[in-house]
Amino acid sequence: MQAARLYAYRAQNSPLFRWVLALTVGLPLSLLIGSIVAQVAGLIGFLLGGLVIGAGIGLAGWLALRPYEWMAVFGRQWIIWSAIGGALGILPAFLAGLLGALFGWRVSLALGGAVFAAIVGAAQAVVLRRAFPERGEWIVTVGIAHALGGLLGAAIGLPFGSLIFGLLTGWAIRKVMSEEGSRGK
Repeated sequence: MQAARLYAYRAQNSPLFRWVLALTVGLPLSLLIGSIVAQVAGLIGFLLGGLVIGAGIGLAGWLALRPYEWMAVFGRQWIIWSAIGGALGILPAFLAGLLGALFGWRVSLALGGAVFAAIVGAAQAVVLRRAFPERGEWIVTVGIAHALGGLLGAAIGLPFGSLIFGLLTGWAIRKVMSEEGSRGK
């Protein structure tokens, strides 16, 4: 019972906790669903798979940050731009993964993940620029976070990699929001 109360308190009062939880669950689910979509319909499915993965990442972020006024205003755009980034990022990520395969499958996952995440982060930056000025560090942080998450996920398992991704990107979004004095509700 005490653990449930602590979870409820943290979920209500900590954007970082909500962000990490949402991405730790949402990223693997998005990857799973996107991979299934990609397997079904060839090249079109491949692009749709990237769209689904990006949309899932955007939806997870929206769920975590919806109490904030800026996300209430830009929430739909956040999800749409994340999906666009996923669709645009899937092919370069695949090619980067092929290049990384020369150095092993872990490097392949990390490099492909970093490229995909950087492109999704660039798409999300379109929305962040509307809500907050100068969001270039978001793109770099997301790429680095996904590379580390992909590497750790490959070595230890996807949920742990998603946790690292959530912690690093959560730190970045918290920094973005705190620079503007945006404390939420």
